[in-house]
Amino acid sequence: MKSGRKWMSLVALGCALMPGMAGAQEWGGGQTALTAQVLDEFVKANEMIAMGRFTPAQRNRMQQILSKHWNDGVTAGQVMGTIEGAQKLRALPARTQHLALMANIMGFLTRADEFRRQGDEYSILVLEVYSASNPPLMAQEPLFGKRVADAYIDAFLFLGAVRSGKPGPKLGEESRQKLRLELARDYHRANKQQRDQFQQNVGGVLGHMIQWPQMSELDRLLVRADLGAKLTPQEQQYVMQARQMMSQHNHQMMSNQLNFMRQNQDTIMGSAPYWNPSANRWEQKGGIVTEFGITRVGG
Repeated sequence: MKSGRKWMSLVALGCALMPGMAGAQEWGGGQTALTAQVLDEFVKANEMIAMGRFTPAQRNRMQQILSKHWNDGVTAGQVMGTIEGAQKLRALPARTQHLALMANIMGFLTRADEFRRQGDEYSILVLEVYSASNPPLMAQEPLFGKRVADAYIDAFLFLGAVRSGKPGPKLGEESRQKLRLELARDYHRANKQQRDQFQQNVGGVLGHMIQWPQMSELDRLLVRADLGAKLTPQEQQYVMQARQMMSQHNHQMMSNQLNFMRQNQDTIMGSAPYWNPSANRWEQKGGIVTEFGITRVGG
């Protein structure tokens, strides 16, 4: 289980995206026994991150895995830290819970798959739970399912909404499914470096979506300016004055990650919806995206 120690507390890492919760990754309560309650809470935490339910047989396998390593001086603390992080995460609003978990999900699944290939029994078990409830969009990419694709779509819609200053289109299920399948194909074509970069970036953007409602009007305006959004003359003047008064501000990391998505969309995830400021509309591979669906234009 040594290989799994680096990422067993991924639920707690999701909590660390929120200010004041970074300490959830570590357990300072001392040694504890592997009781039925501890096992139940750890299974519940893993069900959250794996987006699936353990069967009784899988629960028994988890107990066997933990029992084997419980007294190694590390596993118990990792387990209790994960439980604590999951409890804190469940106490947050549903939107925040969802974004925090989805910000980490592809990195979690990718690393779990690497350990699975090395025979790590914890990774094998968690991916079994995930796969049973999250069928892939294409057979060649068994980890890229509907919920993962939706996280990517939501990140791109957020990017467009920030650039346009308008809410993104409320896509119907048929349009979303078409986008999911196209994004799965994009993901399949991308090389490992591109995937890793985009996973990290999309995760950061989803984390920023948590912060966006609490950001000041100034920070929001500076992010929009950094993305090349069309600003009114008054807004342009305000941005110029603000930049003269500060060398760095809270908006900078968000601007960098959103710009990465914008600049690399064509080469990595070319099927994602985007805001076209010249046409003043949402588009996707030559189509016009509205809440009614995707209307193809051109030949």
